[in-house]
Amino acid sequence: MSTDINLYRSTISDVNNALIERHSLMKSLLQKNGGDPVGLELKSKFTDSWVIVLSDASQEGCFRIQHYDNNGFSGHQTYSSALKALEEGIRQHFCLYDKGSLNRLSNSFAWDYDIQHVFSCST
Repeated sequence: MSTDINLYRSTISDVNNALIERHSLMKSLLQKNGGDPVGLELKSKFTDSWVIVLSDASQEGCFRIQHYDNNGFSGHQTYSSALKALEEGIRQHFCLYDKGSLNRLSNSFAWDYDIQHVFSCST
């Protein structure tokens, strides 16, 4: 029984520490962007991929995390608030601040080549 209680306490402690760390990261990222999640560009901890928090163009009042990588846009998810979009981006391990990444990557040869390829295949 004592082992179960210690495991339970350890699990609660781990979850609590993770929540504190996530909250601290969110606060830091928001400070770097003037308190507004919209426009935050975040790189993944694990891959060469990024997200940006944006107002959603197709659903008024909603926000999205737009995924992209070296080859262009690769998908998005929509949320009811910009903070929820940021929280989800962090939960997906996009937590490295990388201001200017969308502009930098969208001007690369690989991005331009893939966009041209998409349009040439669709006509």
